Amino acid sequence: MNRLKTLRVALVALVLLALSCAPALAKSLSPSSDFYYLDDANVLSEAMEGEIFFSNKLLYDACGAQIVVVTVDSTGKEAIDDYAYDLFNRWGIGDVSKNNGFLLLLAIGDEDYYALPGSGLDSRFSAGTIKKFFDEADIENKIKSRTLIIPGKVAVMKGEIEAKLPGWNVVVGPMEAVQLVKFIKDF
Repeated sequence: MNRLKTLRVALVALVLLALSCAPALAKSLSPSSDFYYLDDANVLSEAMEGEIFFSNKLLYDACGAQIVVVTVDSTGKEAIDDYAYDLFNRWGIGDVSKNNGFLLLLAIGDEDYYALPGSGLDSRFSAGTIKKFFDEADIENKIKSRTLIIPGKVAVMKGEIEAKLPGWNVVVGPMEAVQLVKFIKDF
């Protein structure tokens, strides 16, 4: 009889634990069938979803990299960076050996946004690639601001970037590019 009572108590505890986790489990996002985007907040147009999908197919076929865009109404009580790291790792964004995934998380109702690049993308940027991008995209003629914030991980490039982009204020931001959104808000 005592074993039966212990079993009942354990079963009740298990049910209570499952019920307490239900809200978190209900909102646990899984990738859409198109993988490269999940518009849970319903803000992406069909055209934008198509552009994200087909651009990513080409990118993935070329080098295994993936850029995933996720929109949610809110991250709830979870910090957006934790939410992003969880999605990035659970979904396996990018090539595992190259760690070249990129997640853009938009929490629309929270008015919070987060960009999370895989660490394999850090080596892709140099003063030369930044200068080339600025020239090809004609950045100088498209924006008024002349401030470039670079991640702290590439702070050693500051002088080289300043030399390649005269007249620009190059600011060293946080160590990780993913912390850039908060840094900019506080800047």
